[in-house]
Amino acid sequence: MKPERKEALAQFHRSQIIAAARRLYESSGEAAVTMDDIAREAGYSKATLYVYFSGKEEIGRAIALWSMRALLETLRLAAREPGGFHERALALCRALADFYERDPWSFDYAAGEVEFDPGSPAAPQVLLDIYETGEEITRLVGGLLEEGAAQGEVSAPLDVPAAVLLFWGSLCGMIKMAGAKERYIRLSLGLSRREFLERGFTLLLGSLGGGRGNG
Repeated sequence: MKPERKEALAQFHRSQIIAAARRLYESSGEAAVTMDDIAREAGYSKATLYVYFSGKEEIGRAIALWSMRALLETLRLAAREPGGFHERALALCRALADFYERDPWSFDYAAGEVEFDPGSPAAPQVLLDIYETGEEITRLVGGLLEEGAAQGEVSAPLDVPAAVLLFWGSLCGMIKMAGAKERYIRLSLGLSRREFLERGFTLLLGSLGGGRGNG
């Protein structure tokens, strides 16, 4: 078998295993799922799973990387929306909310912290890939904020690393809170989850010091 075909086949099997594990983790919780469960769900023998993954930890990392890359692509598409900073930043906020609505489990995986030292020579490649994907998201958001500062939509001078973390943390927290308290928001404010988020996005962007304020 040609090397490229062998690699494509290996990637296919890895994808099947990852998809099976995602389904089980989402329905039962990662801690409750065993390698035997994943093998049954994927339609493989347990021995075959160990051909492609060293264990549950590596499968979990592969899922995290898949989720991070899916999120990065979602945000890239939003950042290409026409218009100035406000329009593109609002598109990014909405895209992240859509991503959470479609797949809250992947949202949590992507937004979670991966604890490792990226400078360690012993760091597994998958963790380096996860870290670099996260850095690409940081650069994308940071670049958008820098453009906003250049256009007078964001207060300058701008501490980009801090601004990215504050913006990202506020945005993710708002989206998760709106999902968890949807019923309360509707009863107390008379707003749907999405209507509440739209108000929140406006306030968040206004807090950056842009010329549009809270309008």
